[in-house]
Amino acid sequence: PGTGIFNGPTGTIFTDAAATTAYNGTSPINTVFVKPIAVGVNNYTLSYTDGACTSPVVTIPVTVNTGIVGIPLVANKSACNGGNAVFTVTGITGGTGLSYQWQVSTTNPAVFSNIAGATSTSYTVLAAGQANNSYRVIVTSAGCGSVTSSAGVLTPNTNPVVTISAAPVTSLFPGLFSTLTAAVSSASGTIKYQWKRNGLNSSIADTLNKVVVGIDGLGVYTVMVTDGNGCSSSNVSTPASITIKDSATTNRLFIYPSPNRGLFEVRFFNEVKAATAINIYDEKGSQVMSQRFGANTAYQSMKFDMSGYAKGIYRVDVLSASGKRINTGSVLVY
Repeated sequence: PGTGIFNGPTGTIFTDAAATTAYNGTSPINTVFVKPIAVGVNNYTLSYTDGACTSPVVTIPVTVNTGIVGIPLVANKSACNGGNAVFTVTGITGGTGLSYQWQVSTTNPAVFSNIAGATSTSYTVLAAGQANNSYRVIVTSAGCGSVTSSAGVLTPNTNPVVTISAAPVTSLFPGLFSTLTAAVSSASGTIKYQWKRNGLNSSIADTLNKVVVGIDGLGVYTVMVTDGNGCSSSNVSTPASITIKDSATTNRLFIYPSPNRGLFEVRFFNEVKAATAINIYDEKGSQVMSQRFGANTAYQSMKFDMSGYAKGIYRVDVLSASGKRINTGSVLVY
């Protein structure tokens, strides 16, 4: 074999494998042993002279990798049924060119096997049907060995089960109210409710499992429940929805409360939503009040304050925009 001159990082070239005799960097030699200190690429060079000619300098890169520093840990995870749990590895602070292989055990005592394709720093698993499975990861530093993490256990959380009901009725008229109730089972911690009417979020406080509905709240009601684990019913309940509808017929008149102390409300089932007028007469037949109203809804609310008037029975006439009497009723002020 030929001999040449080697060069490289100071103090890292030796003439023996035990790295006890330093190479002087000037004597031709055919074999040296290197023990680089710096992490990463360390470049060594070699030039050869046959007495008359010298070869081009050859660069020989030597890459130094580091072993894994720290203890890899995988924590226990919980997730809602049908949701995902994400296992991640922590606790590693060093290592070069790290690679990962996740494993799963479905037995007790645990027997782990590789998960095909699970080679990232995290592993996502669907919680449904995976109760008490254990997951761990083998972390390998390029050329410097492997370390196995602790195992994390998956606990699926049950989603809330919701039953909704309405009482006493689902058909309303002005002055009559019904209460919607959401009964929840299989839930943990503080429960929140999101009521919807006709598909739109209700302004009802999210801590309330009951909704009181009047004639202005007609529509289709649903509810989604979320428990303290963040698990939700996903707008699924039994039944799926409750419809609150009206029970009135066209031209029906409602005056309530009666008797009262002068404050009362008049509602008239105005299916065509036409403008109306209200005339109020005392027991002598004298007109004491008159108001006109537009019609934004079929049950336009018309409120009156007669607290300054004498006690007695008053007649309430509903008139069309042309002045034709549509309906009439009475109210007792005491």
